Amino acid sequence: MERVNILRVVICVCFLMSGCAKKNIPDVVKNPPQGQVSCYQSITTLKVLDKKSFDVYKKQFDKINELYVVYNKQKSQLDSESAEIIKLEVNNKLMVVCSRVRNAVFNVMNQQASELDKL
Repeated sequence: MERVNILRVVICVCFLMSGCAKKNIPDVVKNPPQGQVSCYQSITTLKVLDKKSFDVYKKQFDKINELYVVYNKQKSQLDSESAEIIKLEVNNKLMVVCSRVRNAVFNVMNQQASELDKL
């Protein structure tokens, strides 16, 4: 049982350190806002772990990026309250997708740890 716990710790450490490695980041996550760095590391990790899920979430990020571009083009024509509401909505959707990505990475890592338990 102790060996299984050690393996889980090793997997978690490897996972955490993978965020420190220099990788080519997909276009969807270049120039991330400071507060979203962990989200972008997670989506990059998900690309390696589960390409199918990555594609789903990349489409969601692409849609958010499109909405943000429209917001930036139109914000000068909006009153300040409307602009703030749209900005909050876009940021909230970004946080939701980031949570989904982190959950997907966790699920893949948990599944891999469960496979190790079977050994």
